[in-house]
This record gives sequence, C-alpha cells and structure tokens, in this order.
Amino acid sequence: MYKSASNFMQAAGRRAAENSQASRVRAYQPRTRAETRKWWYSVIEHHYRTNTSARDHYGKRYPAWLEQEVQSFGAERWLAYWGKKTGKPKRVKSEATTAPQAKDDGVLKSAAKKRREEQGRRHYEALILERRSQVSPLASALHEALRCKPDS
Repeated sequence: MYKSASNFMQAAGRRAAENSQASRVRAYQPRTRAETRKWWYSVIEHHYRTNTSARDHYGKRYPAWLEQEVQSFGAERWLAYWGKKTGKPKRVKSEATTAPQAKDDGVLKSAAKKRREEQGRRHYEALILERRSQVSPLASALHEALRCKPDS
C-alpha cells in the first residue's frame, strides 16, 4: 500500500539527495505475508466499507495473492480473522487457553501445574523401574530370599 507517509519520505529523500550526499530513503517493502496483510489491512477495510474495489484503485501494486485471499474469505470474514496490528490470525476467545488461577489455600491448581506434576510422577516411576532392572540377579535373589524368609 502506497500511503502518503511513504510518498513524503521518498520526496524528502529526493530533496536531500539533490542538496547533499545523503543516502536515499527507500519505500517500505514488506518482507513477509503477515507484514503485507498488516500494511494493506486499512485499505481493505476502507474499500469494504465504501463498497469499492481495491484492485481497481491500486492496480498492479495490490498483491494478487492477497486479492485472492480476501475474495476466498469474503472481505468481512477476512477483516474479522486477521489482526490489524500483527497481520496474523486473531486469537478467538474460545481458543484462548486460560488456566484457572490457583487460590491462596492451594485447593485449586492450574491445568498446567497438574500436568507438570503428572509428568514428574511418571518420570520418577520410570526411574525406579529402570533402577530395579539394573540390580544384579544375585542381589535381587538375595533380596527375595530375605523378604520371603519365614520368621522363626
């Protein structure tokens, strides 16, 4: 999207280049699709509200892949899906993983904490089983004999 700020920067760069040895100011070029979406978001929003075509207004400067994406979504759904600030999908509140807050008395634990404790318990049990399998046969036979020995 060629906004006025970009044009002003380029014009200032040309004036500076004429008057001195200053380097040219280049127009912003988005590097990723997320940056491109973020850059064009307000244009798509404006053209959706005014019911006009961004392709007709911007021509070849408007990316073809973005036009196709907006058409496949529908402009209203596209605007609702993508974030204006990031150019990435918005997090829908139903998708957000909000773990319950732990109370002061420790009755209610968060799901993440419960999961960590369960993983720790499984790891500990696996270590015990591994340790038992490493014990020599003679030591395990002696242990069994002592454990099963009747009291006299």
